[in-house]
Amino acid sequence: MLRSIFLAVGVFVVLLGASLFQVDQVVLYGEGDLQDDYFGMITADESGRHVINPPDWAPFSLVAVGGITCLYAFALPAARRPT
Repeated sequence: MLRSIFLAVGVFVVLLGASLFQVDQVVLYGEGDLQDDYFGMITADESGRHVINPPDWAPFSLVAVGGITCLYAFALPAARRPT
């Protein structure tokens, strides 16, 4: 079960990173206060929407970390079942 969790997390992170190759910013519609700006990546525009501006290195890092996590999931030994 641990192997499948690592594989699922790795695939999710790879797909998230791959999707960030295509966007410059992500605009979130909704209500709420902007209390923490997460290192300057999240700002608010004039209409109160939250705008996420990922840095240029983020897609590369996410794809690399997700790929390594997937490789780790394949390298984990298979669980032995009691007989």
